[in-house]
Amino acid sequence: MFDMKTVAENLRNLRMQKGITQLELADLMGVSYQAVSNWERGNSMPDISKLPELAEIFSCQIDDLLGHSPEAEFIQKVEAGEPVVPKTEVLKETAVLLKPDQVADYSQKIAKENKLSLSDVIILAPFLDRENLKKLLSCLDLSSEQIEFSNLVSLAPFIGREALGQLTKQYLEQNPKEDLDLNKLVELAPFLQRDLLSELFSKVDLSEQKITFWNLQCFAPFITRELFGNLTAEFLKQGNTLSISELSTIAPFLSREQTENCLSAYFLSGRMDRITMNDITVLAPFVGKDALGKLLERLLENQ
Repeated sequence: MFDMKTVAENLRNLRMQKGITQLELADLMGVSYQAVSNWERGNSMPDISKLPELAEIFSCQIDDLLGHSPEAEFIQKVEAGEPVVPKTEVLKETAVLLKPDQVADYSQKIAKENKLSLSDVIILAPFLDRENLKKLLSCLDLSSEQIEFSNLVSLAPFIGREALGQLTKQYLEQNPKEDLDLNKLVELAPFLQRDLLSELFSKVDLSEQKITFWNLQCFAPFITRELFGNLTAEFLKQGNTLSISELSTIAPFLSREQTENCLSAYFLSGRMDRITMNDITVLAPFVGKDALGKLLERLLENQ
């Protein structure tokens, strides 16, 4: 296993043997002092292009920096330009050192040998650009993979909506009866097409979920008005109420009737939150005259 702490310790020992400071090493390398400091604390790794330069400064081999391991051996072959197909585990451990096009190239070589799984791709995803990640996914036999909801969440920030949609459809086919947790689904909401998100949303048993205003805020821009109305109605059914300022933020996503239901629940709750003219101005386009009149009455009572 590629141990960043070991690399940090090796780098620190070699620098001290050389008798130079972190700042002096930074000047020699053309990087910031903070970069060297992070290397020696194991918070980050030198770019692969910097390894030969470090080895030259310390008069050592690259594996003296990286440690004697399959990962260090692979990095040396990459730097030397030798043709190599790394083992999957080696590539996952060294991807942080490689350039995106190198990760893509070696990933494709491993995939062609059918030695790459969806879980492997998830680990490599942060080191690939969107197009190469899409190509890599196309190399997998996803029909033989069991798609987990966590797989979708992990890949969502890195693949486009089309590719994520295909995976989501397969997940739905494989898990037709699985109930989803609202707080997990919200992680996927910004990345999915609305029709697929709605299909996933239908798998959430709202009566079994503790719905919060945070849930309402997160889902409001991404699900249909009908589904958002259902979510808000369940929120009220659970005995919750919205303050006027909270209602103002989600009213654009509700029907007038739903907005007024929230307003009625607010008045019935006996809440005495301070209402401002700005609150009323923001809500005015989304409620009828009667509801608006009640808000104005409360405003006058508070003055």
